[in-house]
Amino acid sequence: MHKLPVVPSKRGIFINQVKSQCSIYEAGIMVYNAIKSNLPEYTLDYVETNASLRGYNMHTQYDFQIINWHPITLNIPLSVIRSMTGLKIAVVLEVTPESPFVYVPDNWFDAYMVIDPTKTKSKNIFPFPRPLEYVEKLKPLISNSRIVIGSFGFLVPNGPALEYKRFHEVVENANKIGNCLVRFNFPAGTFTGVSVSSLSDYGNKLRGLASNGVDVQVTHQYFSKIELINWCAENTINAFPYYRDLPGLSATTDQAISANRPIAISESIAFRHMRPYIMSTQQQSYLELIKSTPPGIKRMQEDWSISKFNNKFRELLLEYGLL
Repeated sequence: MHKLPVVPSKRGIFINQVKSQCSIYEAGIMVYNAIKSNLPEYTLDYVETNASLRGYNMHTQYDFQIINWHPITLNIPLSVIRSMTGLKIAVVLEVTPESPFVYVPDNWFDAYMVIDPTKTKSKNIFPFPRPLEYVEKLKPLISNSRIVIGSFGFLVPNGPALEYKRFHEVVENANKIGNCLVRFNFPAGTFTGVSVSSLSDYGNKLRGLASNGVDVQVTHQYFSKIELINWCAENTINAFPYYRDLPGLSATTDQAISANRPIAISESIAFRHMRPYIMSTQQQSYLELIKSTPPGIKRMQEDWSISKFNNKFRELLLEYGLL
C-alpha cells in the first residue's frame, strides 16, 4: 500500500530585508533555505521588504510569520508586528554569551530563533545551529605543491574594524611557513560605505608585508554561497584572524566549514560555537591546524546540518501547537 502524500495544513511566511550585500541578509536567506527544504507539514511564502513592509500583504492569514528583524536593516515597528496574524517568530543573529536581547526587544515576538548553538532553551528562546549548506562536488585544491591560505570578509580599511579583523596576521603566518600563496577576498558591503578602490589600497598594503617566497592575491568579488564554498575548497586552509568583542557569531566560517578544508580561528568570542571542535591559532600553528582540524570540521558539519536545524524548527512549531 502506498502512503498518501502529506498535505500541508499550515501556512507561514519568511520576511527578510531587501536584497543587499550584507551578512544579516545572507543569514536570512540561509535560514529560509533551510526550513523550506524538507518539511511537508506547511507551506512557506517569502518576501523581501523594508520597515514599511512594501510588497507584503497584511490581509493574508498566516499561521506563523518569521521575521529577520534588525534595528538597522529591517526595523519593523512593534505596532505593525502585533497586527500580524499567527505566531510571530524573530530570527536573532547578534547575541552575546550572556543575552540574545542585545538588539531585539525581549517582548515583541512570541518566539525567538536564536542562531547560536551555545545557548540553552529557555521559555520562548530556541537555540539553533547555523545551518550549513552542502555541496556535493567541491572544487579541488588549486595547488598540491605549496600551501594556499585563504581569508575573506567585509572590511572598513580606515575604520575600527581593523582592530578586530587583523588580516595582516595571515600574511605574517604565511611568511613563517614560506613559499605560500595567500588569497584574500574583500567584497564591498552595502552598509560599510567602502569603495573598491580603498579596498584595493588595503590589499596593496597586505602585499607589501609578504616575504620568504609568499605571494598575495587580493580580489573583491561578491560570491554566492556556493561560489564562496568552492573558493574556500580551493585553499589548503582558511584563516580568520578576528579579535572582536561584538554581539553575534562569525558568519564567515560557515562556508569554510562547508568547504571541508582545515580552518584557523582566533580565540575571539565570535568563534565560541567552534571551540568545542577545533583548536585556535593561540594554541596551534597553521601547519598544526592543517593536520588537527579536519575531524572537528566533520563533526560540525554533522551537528549543524540542515536536517538537524529543521528538527529544531519542528520542535518550535510543535511547542506552539502548529504541527
